[in-house]
Amino acid sequence: MRVLLKNANIVVPKREGYDLIKQNVSIEEGHITRQTDMSVYDEEIDCSDKTIYPALFNIHCHLGESVFKDISGNDWDILKYLAYTETHNKKLTEQERKIEWSESAIFTIDELAKTDTVGLCASRSAEICRKFSFCNMSGFPIMNSEKVIEFKKSGLEGFLDYKSEFQSDDCCVGVFLHSLYFNDRESLRLASQAMRCGGEFITVHVSEDSQTYELEKNRFDKKPVFLLDEYGLLSEKTILVHCGYASDDELRLIKKRNAAIAVCPISNHFLNTKIIDVDLLNKSGIDWMIATDGLATGRTFDLMAQAKYLKRFFPDLSYEELFFRMTKLPARFFNRSSYTGAIEENTVAKFIVRPFDGGNPIERLFEEKADFSL
Repeated sequence: MRVLLKNANIVVPKREGYDLIKQNVSIEEGHITRQTDMSVYDEEIDCSDKTIYPALFNIHCHLGESVFKDISGNDWDILKYLAYTETHNKKLTEQERKIEWSESAIFTIDELAKTDTVGLCASRSAEICRKFSFCNMSGFPIMNSEKVIEFKKSGLEGFLDYKSEFQSDDCCVGVFLHSLYFNDRESLRLASQAMRCGGEFITVHVSEDSQTYELEKNRFDKKPVFLLDEYGLLSEKTILVHCGYASDDELRLIKKRNAAIAVCPISNHFLNTKIIDVDLLNKSGIDWMIATDGLATGRTFDLMAQAKYLKRFFPDLSYEELFFRMTKLPARFFNRSSYTGAIEENTVAKFIVRPFDGGNPIERLFEEKADFSL
């Protein structure tokens, strides 16, 4: 099936901000292809009245936590939430946990697709993303938790088998080291081995709140970011999640190693923790991206809603910058031609489509999105 989108108004990233250009878009078998004078199309669609944007990429979410989406209250913290989920999981058999996770993952993919998202980074996401044609960064989970302990027990061989089975043009495989407070030095050694053997990224919750930050320091007698560096796990392949309680010297080391931070603003507020100072990150030259966390704490998989929520606390952030941190920047970590955060040849032909009105396209995209309230 070959389709031509004629005279579309395409949002194109430039050195700073975005341009709007009128352009035809040629699509074949779900990917953008080169248009030639000899090209023959099964369908041609006039898009002169449409603005077409790159779809979004969620750099940190949890597929299995949609089962807890209806929790309520304003007294949650991280340890209380984790204890709640662990208690729930211990009541289930291994087979029941697998069924529940699969159902939750399918629900998650469906919700992400409804919010113009075509790619994600999550734990053990490869199989479900392949089924639903999602671009994904699939993390091999390393975590001392009953629900996923079999992955850690399989060791380096398990990681290599996982990588061999799922690594593809639409899936990069790395390590999902859940957190330091849910792991030990054996976990860190395994993560280090996996990264040396071809892991394409590593992501880990770090310094999420004051309690877990102290747990991390006390367990290892070292600040968490420095501990990751000790094991060679802090580099341009590292995505640190939250980091709201990281110290100044840890932030300097993050910058030195060119690691990046995933900011999940609604989750931070739901769990009564600090949102990291993104103005400070910008001044420090640290890359950061917008993410959702799981549906239970992040409350919505809508990245646009997350971005608008963040802008309440950092009003000087431009809409163009926020859009960049949900598209082009995550694409650097995904590192595949199928999603580049731009509408260009060889990329997946999934877009955000809105009416064209001649105004600033990025501002209009955000302005039409309702504000989110906890």
